[in-house]
Amino acid sequence: MTVGITGIAAQPAGRKVNMSKDKEIREPKGNIFNHPMDMRDWAVKLIGYLGRADNLELPNMQKVQVLVEKFVNDYNYYYEKLQEEE
Repeated sequence: MTVGITGIAAQPAGRKVNMSKDKEIREPKGNIFNHPMDMRDWAVKLIGYLGRADNLELPNMQKVQVLVEKFVNDYNYYYEKLQEEE
């Protein structure tokens, strides 16, 4: 994969992917388990807030805590719903 000056990467299949870090990740509307892309967006945000070891970037623990609480609350909602069905 090659990246040009414009920040667009060309993948082997010929698709173009925007590699810009300025792209805003959409906030999941409601439960993160409603759609796979909501879960993916949640995970990407979590990865971003966890920091990086290679450049000594520290994690943002307040935002990590908020995302973990969202995961727990959304999971518990579906778990309780499943228990009601049984």
